[in-house]
Amino acid sequence: MSYESVMNADFDDMSAVQRQILEVSDADAQVLTFTIDGQRYCINIEPVSEVLWNEHDIATVPNLADNVLGVANLRGDSVAVVDPKESMDGSIDGDEENLILFESGDDGDRGVAWLVDSVEQVLSISHDEIEESTDAGIRGLIERDDELIMWVDADYFSELPR
Repeated sequence: MSYESVMNADFDDMSAVQRQILEVSDADAQVLTFTIDGQRYCINIEPVSEVLWNEHDIATVPNLADNVLGVANLRGDSVAVVDPKESMDGSIDGDEENLILFESGDDGDRGVAWLVDSVEQVLSISHDEIEESTDAGIRGLIERDDELIMWVDADYFSELPR
């Protein structure tokens, strides 16, 4: 099926796979949604390397920023583990189930992982769904299913000392 025939087709007559392809191709961005203390957040999917269960030993290291729990060995790389709750004046409550691992930079930057309560899904969003934000680090708000999702930048919780 050609792109033109998909774009001109009746949406109701398409198969589920054809509808998904059209929705993804029509999207302006794909984001990964996750929760922290009951609040839904999302981040652009591009810098995310993988999502892992929180079952790794985290070694504490002196003189790190308050929001950095320590360093973990994830897939053979030393990665700084950031607690977003600390950035929000919260506290760790033991419900953190997932680590969102970000790709480390080509320039030798150390990798970063966020410790979050849960990772939900990848959403395709269009530009008209986004209510732009003027706050630093926040790309905007997305309303889905009568709930607001805060779209944050990859460095929103990850300000690490160099």
